Amino acid sequence: MATMRQIAEQLGLSRATVSLVLNNKPVKISPATRERVLRKARELNYRPSYVAQTLKEGKTYCLGIQGSVTIIASNSPYFATVAAGVERELIETGSPYFSIIFGPGIREARQRHLELTQRGLVDGLIIIVLSFDMPSFEQDIVPLLNRGGIPFVAVHASDCALPYNNVGFDSRRAGYLAGEHLATCGYTDIGYLATGLPARRRDEPLEGLKLALAEHGVPWDDRRLFLPEDPHWPAPGEAEEFIRVTIAGLMDPPRAIFCCSDVVAWAAIRALRERGLAVPQDVAIVGYDDDDARGETFLTSIHHPCERKGREAARMLTAILRGDLPREQAHQVVLAPELAVRRSCGAKG
Repeated sequence: MATMRQIAEQLGLSRATVSLVLNNKPVKISPATRERVLRKARELNYRPSYVAQTLKEGKTYCLGIQGSVTIIASNSPYFATVAAGVERELIETGSPYFSIIFGPGIREARQRHLELTQRGLVDGLIIIVLSFDMPSFEQDIVPLLNRGGIPFVAVHASDCALPYNNVGFDSRRAGYLAGEHLATCGYTDIGYLATGLPARRRDEPLEGLKLALAEHGVPWDDRRLFLPEDPHWPAPGEAEEFIRVTIAGLMDPPRAIFCCSDVVAWAAIRALRERGLAVPQDVAIVGYDDDDARGETFLTSIHHPCERKGREAARMLTAILRGDLPREQAHQVVLAPELAVRRSCGAKG
């Protein structure tokens, strides 16, 4: 790769003159000389040294993307979708920043990633946090980042106000949309099925569901709340069995069920079919996440805009790094859910 010195030698100019032109400094250099330098730079395929530029400016122009422990352990597609949103936002807006993905896949590497961040490998950090990991994230990671003065944005799945930069999701509104839709479809016996979720992630959609039903004059029956006795059980790989046993044990299944995720919804559909019950003819189902939005034609679900979360996180973090948003304030974006109506609820989309 050509250097400034080579360009200067071939043109018979000083290196300082070439540097002034290539760095676009506002000094008096004749248009003819400027054009000669730029032409020779193109001819020699000159590219400025990224390392030299970052050292000079004190910036790396890198944003780290880190997954919380549960994401790393499960290789979650949620991580990949949010990360893709970050990258697309940076590319499509012509941002000088680009992303570095820490992990996922090695749980033990998380501490090393944070140490590299503290040593200046990246200018800021986007951390994708599952509900399971919020307590440890707030107790262990947030203080560490704050002490190091590292700008960061947390991406999570709640609508609660937090004392740090974050992009969340209005999960209460999600439950409300599900309840409103099922009530307007004429269902009056509606249940809620959830497995192995932290209280916040489990209860916020339920609160919205109950509010919508109350506003539409549909009574709520606590016997239609299907949760494991142990909030930490079942583990992800055991959820199918819990749902099968729960559905099989119902003497009189509800006419409609709102499920805490699409994974749970599909498990419920399989369990109902094992009992000889048809969806939606016997039991209507609404999921949560809309995991396979592009290819899905059957499951009605709450759309969780994961890619947009990544875009909003990138937008917020780069604005902080540019100085457009004050670092001393906590900034928050809460994204609204949408209901994707398909066949599993008994209504036409």
